[in-house]
Amino acid sequence: MRVNYFLIALASVCLAACCDRHRPEPKPEEPVALPVDLGLSVEWADRNVGATEAEGMGIYVAWGETSEKEDYSLATYRFYSPTNGGIYFDYKAGDVLKPENDAASSLMGEEWRMPTKEEWAELVDKCTWTWVSEEGRSGYTVTGIGGGSIFLPAAGVREGTGQVGLGSLGSYWSASLGSGLDENAWAFSFSQNSYSLIYIDRPSGFQIRAVRAK
Repeated sequence: MRVNYFLIALASVCLAACCDRHRPEPKPEEPVALPVDLGLSVEWADRNVGATEAEGMGIYVAWGETSEKEDYSLATYRFYSPTNGGIYFDYKAGDVLKPENDAASSLMGEEWRMPTKEEWAELVDKCTWTWVSEEGRSGYTVTGIGGGSIFLPAAGVREGTGQVGLGSLGSYWSASLGSGLDENAWAFSFSQNSYSLIYIDRPSGFQIRAVRAK
């Protein structure tokens, strides 16, 4: 029996090409954040969750949600039901986000998480804040006790289907609900002239800056 080695080789090439065509495309790697030691109780990420660089805006999420969406309103909020006059569920006043509902943990890995209200307060009280507006970026450079620094871009806020405050306002969620109303969570907000913790409705689309244990 004569073997046609040319046909065997040709069939092998075709089979390999077919397999390559059906092999799934590799998924793009998630942006890798670097930890920055500011001399505080935790390390802070050098960029926003979802950002590819330190000055990047990253993603906008409602409190307790882990992905972006078109409409940041009460009607689309994951933890709200309009029944019985409207109720918030799964979280009550004083709670802290579970890892599965924490955008930092979900998107960056379990070593990262959203900062608590107290950790934001520590960042405010123990660091030097300098407003920057140059080369197409606006926000605060936050310099720690030992000289390390992070940049918080003024990425604005998503409300409903629109956006406000891009370049002039920054708002970042904490992992902490308030102690009074179920519908409000603690966040950190700033403009060029001020920065402070605020107590605000959860459906708004804010930025996330992650922290991790030392």
